[in-house]
Amino acid sequence: MNKQKAALYTLLSGFMLLCLSLLVNPSSIEAQGNPLPTATPLGTPAPTAVPPLLPVGGTLILQVYNAPPDAWTVVQWQDANGGWHDVTGWQSQLTEGYVGWWVAPENYGTGPFRWLLLTAVEGEQLGASDSFYLPGYAKDVVLIEIKLD
Repeated sequence: MNKQKAALYTLLSGFMLLCLSLLVNPSSIEAQGNPLPTATPLGTPAPTAVPPLLPVGGTLILQVYNAPPDAWTVVQWQDANGGWHDVTGWQSQLTEGYVGWWVAPENYGTGPFRWLLLTAVEGEQLGASDSFYLPGYAKDVVLIEIKLD
């Protein structure tokens, strides 16, 4: 029994010396890296991993059947006299027969608009959609189709 007590005493003494040496010389832990998480001081906002979300809007989509590969699209608005005008920024090349635009809440339900399909950026007109109004509420989708022969 004395040998067991002596072994236990030696083990506990060694453990206590190790703990004491760490208290006196904490650099040995720092050299290995601190395994404990760091705390955020009170009053400090936690970092956000998700960027702020854009406001919810509507979506305007054009689908063109049998479109040529370099087709260009332009959204136009109609004035009170019936004249059509290009919407700045809503011009794009088709991607696999589709193009779409995000619609801001302040533009919900406005119109009339139409979509033009051109052979290229400054090309000839291939077709035009019927007139339409923009989406009327958040997450509303307005799908416009143009079918070419």
